[in-house]
Amino acid sequence: MKESNPIIYKRYKLIKKIGSGGMGKVYKAHDIKMKRDVALKILKKKGYKKRFLREIDKLADCNHPNIVHIYDKGEENGVLFFVMELIQGETLKEKRNQLNIHKILNISIQVADALDYVHKKGIFHRDIKPSNIMINKNFNAKLIDFSIAKSIDPSETPLTAHKGIMGSYSYMSPEQIKNNGVDGRSDIFSLGIILYEFVTGTHPFKVKNSYETMKAIVEKIPDEPHLLNASINKGLSKIIMKTLHKRKDKRFREGKEMAKAIIKINERKTEKIFNKISINNISIPSKFINNNKEHSEVENNKIDPFKGNVSKEVYKQIFGLNNERRPVSYTKSDYIDNNNDTISDILTGLMWQKSGSEIDMIYKNTQIYIDEINSRYFAGYNDWRLSTMEELITLLEPQKSADKLYINPIFDKKQDWCWSLNSRSSDFVWCIDFRTGCVDYSQLDAINYVRAVRFINP
Repeated sequence: MKESNPIIYKRYKLIKKIGSGGMGKVYKAHDIKMKRDVALKILKKKGYKKRFLREIDKLADCNHPNIVHIYDKGEENGVLFFVMELIQGETLKEKRNQLNIHKILNISIQVADALDYVHKKGIFHRDIKPSNIMINKNFNAKLIDFSIAKSIDPSETPLTAHKGIMGSYSYMSPEQIKNNGVDGRSDIFSLGIILYEFVTGTHPFKVKNSYETMKAIVEKIPDEPHLLNASINKGLSKIIMKTLHKRKDKRFREGKEMAKAIIKINERKTEKIFNKISINNISIPSKFINNNKEHSEVENNKIDPFKGNVSKEVYKQIFGLNNERRPVSYTKSDYIDNNNDTISDILTGLMWQKSGSEIDMIYKNTQIYIDEINSRYFAGYNDWRLSTMEELITLLEPQKSADKLYINPIFDKKQDWCWSLNSRSSDFVWCIDFRTGCVDYSQLDAINYVRAVRFINP
């Protein structure tokens, strides 16, 4: 088979070359049988045959949303190839200038989870770097290129033909450089370098040449990230420094542990966003309190307005509203349309229904609706819930959209008045009116829509 031949295996029509490495070339191709575009990798040099076959075997045995899927493999006229999913996107390296810290953290969580998956299968990637992480338009990550992946299977013969170092030197772990017991924690170190580099804008070790860089990886303790970027909190800084510890036993033991630590940091960031409109244990001036004991809960001059009956002046103070009952300060959002009737807000960590309930309903039917969408795994999830008032307020926009609603036009316009989870009193529930952009409340027998919500990383 010649590479110039447009048809491979009587099935795959080459379209264009989209990548090239030391081991092979990657083409965009069309699968005539399945009628879909794919990525097809062709072995460039016969000397890499064993390593090439091993990459096929490693990928074929993986089924994870953040690892590239393999479809087929074959050989034609002595030339090996394999076929995998075509990822519509760019590498993390190419996306560098399009990512804020929240997107970087979410990508890191995805990659850490993918590493946890392959490590549990006894596979170590050994070449984690920005160009081996693909990012699609929804900022979902895919780990690629397992060509130098190593198995912990003791029966497997090492494929390195020489005693040289395998991997990209800028993202190696100290033990890779010293050729001293590489395992899954080496991949975590490499991911830590990426995380450090992308949140600070500075590589923690890279200097003028490869030798000095590798020497720095083995010997240098990098500056803590929060000292280089004031927007990084000390908790995240601590996580990154743990991934970069020189001793493997001082790093995260597995990818899932690292992912969970980052998720907690994300949750704290979300809490900070919500805290400015938090209603729990807010001190209320006594003149504002409704002293009707049947409807209010007053204790030490503090009140939870979601459980009691409070005056309009109080709830304006609680939610940070002006005299028009609109937010004094609006929450920043970074929306992504997931193309499955959901919208993700990277800055708050929330995933919303793009539309919501088709019909408006009384309050007692809202949980029936939530149970129904969870029973059918709406958009692939079964942890949808009625949103809190705090969460609904984050959807409000200061100006009307073209749809004449105070909500980003990425959302459907039908759901113009939505229930929240929280009661104002025994007879009323807090709501959002997107037609006026105001916080309001409705009687239990009123009819409003539901826009369900869930955490992106529960």
